[in-house]
Order: sequence, then structure tokens, then C-alpha cells
Amino acid sequence: MVANNGDTVRFGDFGVVPTPPSTPPSAPPGSSPSNKSGSSTTTLAPSPTVITPKSHRPRRRVHARLVVYYRFVGDHTRIRRARVLGLARSARAAVICHGKGCPRQGVRVSSRELRRLVRWLEQRTFRGGDRLIFTFTARGEVAEQLELLIRDDGKPLASLLS
Repeated sequence: MVANNGDTVRFGDFGVVPTPPSTPPSAPPGSSPSNKSGSSTTTLAPSPTVITPKSHRPRRRVHARLVVYYRFVGDHTRIRRARVLGLARSARAAVICHGKGCPRQGVRVSSRELRRLVRWLEQRTFRGGDRLIFTFTARGEVAEQLELLIRDDGKPLASLLS
């Protein structure tokens, strides 16, 4: 605990609370007052400390809708057509692939270059077990990640990661 130093008050301080001036009680004759200086006395009382968090609005999330048309034969899946809907003009999109049938590099584009990302997807054949991770970002907003899991002998499975 730290006492009040001038104009600064720190967390957990005690405030100095003066007692109201009052007339000293009349002392019986022959006794001396307890406070020899005659000034008012002060007592220390704990002052309540209120900490308010900074008020801020929660950050918005990027909203995008990914529509994928595909065809699978055995463990190979070919994306026939893809569309990204509802993406803001200032947003960016990226796709990376993990697995055996994946190309070495992914693609990262702005919202104005989405055709390049779509062409990259449409020219590829993916194998069972491959995972495509789509990331949509925009300045000042929380990114959104989608995962498209290519499965053996079945439809690809889509899920929202964040």
C-alpha cells in the first residue's frame, strides 16, 4: 500500500480523509489535550479504486462465400468451377494446399484478381487426403479461414476454421 503523494493516486492507495473541524471537548481542569498542536487530526481510510476497461467495439469479421463445383472419380477430385461471393473490395484471398497431390505453391490475390485464384483452382486435380485452406483477410477485420478436405471416394468436406 502506498500513501497519497501530492496529485498522484496509484492503485491500492489510501486516501487522506480529514476529520471535520469541531470544537474540542472541554477538558476537565488540570488535564492536557491529547493533541498538543491544536490542529485537526486526519485518519487514513481505504479509498475505492474503480478500474474501467477501455470500451471498444469488437472487430468485424470478413464475410465471404465460397461456391465450388467439382467432380470426383476414385480418389481424384477435379474442381470444375469456383466462385467467391461477398468479398469486400479491399480484401485479400489466399489458398494453400497440404498433401501429396498438391502443387508446390499456393496463390494469394486481392479481391480484384479473384479470377487468377479461380483459374488456379480449376486447373488442378487433387488427390484424396489433400487439404485446401482458403484465407480471406481485410484491414481492420478478423480473418476467415475455410478448409476443403478432399476425401477418397466421396464428396469434399468443407469446414470453417476460424
